[in-house]
Amino acid sequence: MLAANGMYDFVMPFYQTIIDLQQMPLIDKTVRQNLSATFYPSGHMVYLDRGSRSQLKADLAKMYDEATSNHAAMSRIVALQRTTAEKHGAALNPQ
Repeated sequence: MLAANGMYDFVMPFYQTIIDLQQMPLIDKTVRQNLSATFYPSGHMVYLDRGSRSQLKADLAKMYDEATSNHAAMSRIVALQRTTAEKHGAALNPQ
């Protein structure tokens, strides 16, 4: 998860995202390794600033590449999606 933050954001308190991520109660502490926050020289809507938008695009591409190259993690995601689909399918189509 990538939290994109603007350094000049007057909507959200500065550094609140970091505090929230640090205090997030997680069952598995290794999940925290998947959480990140990045600050861009922009306001609340990071994507409106051309330079920040370009950097955000590069940061997201890097995150997607890293996430999808982790085959063990991808296997867990696919298994979770399958289990969730089976649960919801069974609930939607009772026999």
